[in-house]
Amino acid sequence: TIGGTFQDELPPLPLWTPEMPELYFKRYQEDLIPHLPALFDDLPESAIIRRRVYKLAARLAEKSFFIPLSKWHEKYDLLLCCDQAGPARRADVHGAQRLYLDYFRTHRWYSASGSDMDGNSKVHSSMAHLHGGKRVFLESFHTSGWGGTIEETMHWLVPWLQTGVTLYSPHSVYYSTRGSWWEWAPPDTGWRQPYFEHYSVFANTISRVCSLLTEGSHIADIAVH
Repeated sequence: TIGGTFQDELPPLPLWTPEMPELYFKRYQEDLIPHLPALFDDLPESAIIRRRVYKLAARLAEKSFFIPLSKWHEKYDLLLCCDQAGPARRADVHGAQRLYLDYFRTHRWYSASGSDMDGNSKVHSSMAHLHGGKRVFLESFHTSGWGGTIEETMHWLVPWLQTGVTLYSPHSVYYSTRGSWWEWAPPDTGWRQPYFEHYSVFANTISRVCSLLTEGSHIADIAVH
């Protein structure tokens, strides 16, 4: 059974397309071309021009990529997971804006948005709660060393579960090291390890915990913007 797909480190989205000047004029009744320096330099009108352009670019990104990708997964009842690039994987919201135009808007189309082991998962759990989602993705633990045990992995994972993670993906189960042993990203938690015959006990435990954490409805009395 294939439960879903996972997207790793989506490149930065383009801020400009040939359609942008036409869309800008149609929406704001103003020619964008003379204002292009405002996208790069701190000018009096920079704030409003940038907000407008980013909003339009985000809508184009939704239309051309995020919505079709989401609808395809919905059609086949698949999860759509992601751990995105740089600032986003560190849960740096402002950095994610620079990459993905409107992070909370464009990534609402993932059924399990999340991060690598940089930063924390509160941003992504907030994203899921805001849009009515149930899953928060975590891909880990790629720099923990070849000697990591199942017990240690469980200890590492618990704080992430406490911050909202409801779907865990081990970073490294390499079917072939091609002679390089992937020094940049150990370990392999799969069949090469002596404890692998017991791995199902760990996996089943995490599956039950993650399933329980998707139940109920999140209620937040206070929102911080």
